Amino acid sequence: MYRKIIEDLRKWKTSRTRKPLILQGARQTGKTWIMKEFGRLDYKNTAYLFCQENPALENLFNAPFGSFTA
Repeated sequence: MYRKIIEDLRKWKTSRTRKPLILQGARQTGKTWIMKEFGRLDYKNTAYLFCQENPALENLFNAPFGSFTA
């Protein structure tokens, strides 16, 4: 399925001055689908993390900045 937003995401991907990507919108509008599709089409490998089903991931994003090491 073609979506115009894929073009916008590709522009973001190739921008030399890109910032982190935050995709916001109403519930049930296809945000997850479009990100998975963008990953499938434009990247060799992708990862999908669903924080609601994994408390350890949820806590990672709730931790104060700098309180964990990679």
